Amino acid sequence: MERLKDIIVKLLKDHEKRLSEEMLKIKWSEIVGEKVALRSVPLRVERGILKIAVSNGIWAREFQLREDKFLELLKDYNIKGIKFIPMPQIFLRRK
Repeated sequence: MERLKDIIVKLLKDHEKRLSEEMLKIKWSEIVGEKVALRSVPLRVERGILKIAVSNGIWAREFQLREDKFLELLKDYNIKGIKFIPMPQIFLRRK
């Protein structure tokens, strides 16, 4: 049986991860700049991989080429990798 202390520590770590992810979403345009933010939306973090919706496949490829730069910008959020996912429908709803 888990000790109460272990359960509380686990809950706090989970909360901290979710809070960090939400802060990343809130500060996205500040982190990556307005031009990139207009063409990308951070979706979620799974096992250290940030999934980002991008406006089309061309931007997905362009951002893949800049992945190292993105990782440097996101170092405070413990992101280990990035997956760029073309999802134009998200950008149609933003207008």
